[in-house]
Amino acid sequence: MAVLTEAVIDIASATTTILVAAASGRIVKVYRLIVFANGANTLTWQDSGAAVLYPAMAFAANSGLVLDEYGYPWMTTPAGLGLSLVTSAAAQVSGRVYYSQA
Repeated sequence: MAVLTEAVIDIASATTTILVAAASGRIVKVYRLIVFANGANTLTWQDSGAAVLYPAMAFAANSGLVLDEYGYPWMTTPAGLGLSLVTSAAAQVSGRVYYSQA
């Protein structure tokens, strides 16, 4: 298993947020994540080219999700693209994503 890097999720608007910047020839693999939505929100994980990596997740207010490490990545970007999170509402979304980029 690769050494994992941590990115903080701290979003309070309806926007697309780059969590992991693109790097030439590198692939982002997400192995763990924890996310919590203070208000109703739909979260969509995308690569930095706007391709959806994980189906949209609808959250009720004060709900969250943990995807724990199990040996295989939950999401993988194509080479040279970063990782983004799209939020549908101006409600606080917080958490952490643990990834490798090689």
